[in-house]
Amino acid sequence: MKGRCAVWLTIALLVLFALACNMPGRGGTPEVEPETPPVAPVVTATMTLPPVTGLPSPTPTEAPDVAGEGGCVLRAAYVADVTIPDNTKLEKNQAFVKTWRIRNNGTCAWGEGTKFVYVSGETFGAPASVAMPSTAPDAQVDISVSMTAPAAPGTYRSNWQLQDPSGKAYGGIFYVQIVIEGPATPTPTMTPTVPSNLVGTVATDCKTITFTWTAAKGETAYRIEGPGLLVNLPAGTTTYVWNNPPAGNSVVTLIAVGQSGTEIGRVSVTVNVACGVSGVDLYVESITFEPSTPVAHLPLKVLLRVRNRGMVDSGSFVARWWGSRDATSVSCEWNASGVTAGSTVILGCDNFRYPSPYGSIVTKVQVDVENTVAESDETNNVFENTIAVVSPRVVYDFVAKAPLASWQSGDPVTGLTWNGTTGDAQGFARWDMGSLETGAAIQGQCLETHPKWVANGWITGAYADLYTTEHYVVQVGDRFYATVGLLQGANAGNVTFKVLLRASSSGTVTLAQVTDAYGDGLKTISVDLSPYAGQGADIVLRVDAGDNADQDWACWLRAEVYRYP
Repeated sequence: MKGRCAVWLTIALLVLFALACNMPGRGGTPEVEPETPPVAPVVTATMTLPPVTGLPSPTPTEAPDVAGEGGCVLRAAYVADVTIPDNTKLEKNQAFVKTWRIRNNGTCAWGEGTKFVYVSGETFGAPASVAMPSTAPDAQVDISVSMTAPAAPGTYRSNWQLQDPSGKAYGGIFYVQIVIEGPATPTPTMTPTVPSNLVGTVATDCKTITFTWTAAKGETAYRIEGPGLLVNLPAGTTTYVWNNPPAGNSVVTLIAVGQSGTEIGRVSVTVNVACGVSGVDLYVESITFEPSTPVAHLPLKVLLRVRNRGMVDSGSFVARWWGSRDATSVSCEWNASGVTAGSTVILGCDNFRYPSPYGSIVTKVQVDVENTVAESDETNNVFENTIAVVSPRVVYDFVAKAPLASWQSGDPVTGLTWNGTTGDAQGFARWDMGSLETGAAIQGQCLETHPKWVANGWITGAYADLYTTEHYVVQVGDRFYATVGLLQGANAGNVTFKVLLRASSSGTVTLAQVTDAYGDGLKTISVDLSPYAGQGADIVLRVDAGDNADQDWACWLRAEVYRYP
C-alpha cells in the first residue's frame, strides 16, 4: 500500500512540474476577439522528438484531471515552445507558425477526434481548432497552428487547449504571446497656430477700442497686454473691448496660451486714441498682412487702415507702402477718395511678393504723401513696423535636381548628357558659378541651358522624377517660381524661357514663357498651380533660341515649386 502511494505521489509531482508553464497562472486571459476566416493549419506529429534547448524550464502548475473512457485519466502537459517563444517580436501582419511540444501525461491515449481548440484571446486569423494525431500515454507530439500577426503595435496572446471527441476540454492552457513593436496609433492632435489679423478699432468718442482677431488653434486661453492693460480671456474668444483707453499711441499685444501655460504665439497692433481734434488729422491706425506672416516669393495681401481723428471730413489723398523703408521703389500705392470725420478707411493691395526671406525687416507707410490735405497735425503721417519674412516650403528644386532630368536638344532631336561642355554644338545643360548679365556674382549656382547651336534651336529638361519618384500631386496654393536671365558676356544672347506642366488630367500645358535679350536684366516667372490641384504632374524646362543661337547662355538662377508653410 505504501509503495502504491509512493508511486502516485511521484506521478503527482511530475504532473505538477510539467503543467505549470502553460496554465493560466502565466498571465491574464484577454477578451475573445471576433474570429477571422480560418487559415489552413500546419500539423506535425512526431512520437520520438529531439530535445529543445535554450528555452526556460516551465514552472509546475496543476490542471484538473478529466476522466476518460474506462476510468483512465486525460491529461496534457507543456514541454516546450518549438517556435515563437513568449514575447517574440514580429512585424505587423507577419504570417507565422506557432508550434508547441506537448506530452500526454495521462493514462488515456488521445484517440481519433481529439482536437487542439482556440479558447480565448487574440485569434491571429487561426482556425477554431486543429486535429490532433493519436498519441499514447507518455508520448510527445508537436502541434502547429498557422497564424498572422495583428496590424497594430502591442502585446497579444492567444489561448488554446485540448478537447476530447465528445467536446470535453482537458489539460493546461497552451498559449502564444507575441509583441508587435511600433508607436501606438496616435490620437489625432491639432497643430497649434498663432492668432492673426489683430485689429483695434477706436470708437468715435475715443471711449473704447474694439479688438478683433482670427483665433489661434490649440489655445487654452488668451492674454491681452498694453499700457495699463492686462486681461486674461478664455479660449475661443475673438473680440475684446477696451474701455477708457489712454490717449495717444498704444501698442497692444494678443498672446495665445497653450497647454501647461506655454505660449503658442503673439501678434501686436498699434492703436491711436485722439478725439476732439479740430480740422482734419489722418494717421495710420494699423497695417496687417494676409497671410499674417509674409512668405518669401509668395503673394502677400497688404491691408492699410487709415483713420481721420479730426472733426472735419478729409478730401482725397495718396497713401504709399514700402516693403522695406530703405527701398527705392514703392511696393503699394492707393488713391483714396477721403475719410469722413472720426472714421476709418481700409485700403488693400494684392500680389506683392518679397524676393527673399528676412529675419527682420522694417516696413514703412505714409498717408497724404503729396500733402494735398491740410491737417491739424502733419507730423503723424508716417508709420513704421518691423516684421519677419519666412521661407516657403520648397516642394521641388529644379536647379539642384537638374542631373535627374532627361535633357534633349533640337532640331533634330538629340539626347544630351548632363553636365555638358560649353563647346558642344548640340547644346548643353550644366551648373555655372560665374556672373550674371547684371554684373552680380551668382549666389550658389545657376542651371545653364544652352539651346542647340542652330537657328531656332532649343533645349529641354524633363523632370519626370517629380511624379514617378516624388509622387507630386498639385495642391491648392502651390506655385512655380523662377528667376532667369543671361550670363555675363552673352552680348548676342536672345532666348525664350518656357515652363511646361505635364498633368495627369490636363495633359501638357505651357505655364509661362519669358523672352530675354542681353541687357534686359533678370526676369521673374511666377505661376499659380492651383488650377491643376489634385492632379499628378511633372515639369519640363525649355529654352528656345532665336534666329541665331550664339551666346544663348541662359541661366535659371532659381526654379522651384513652393508651398505655403
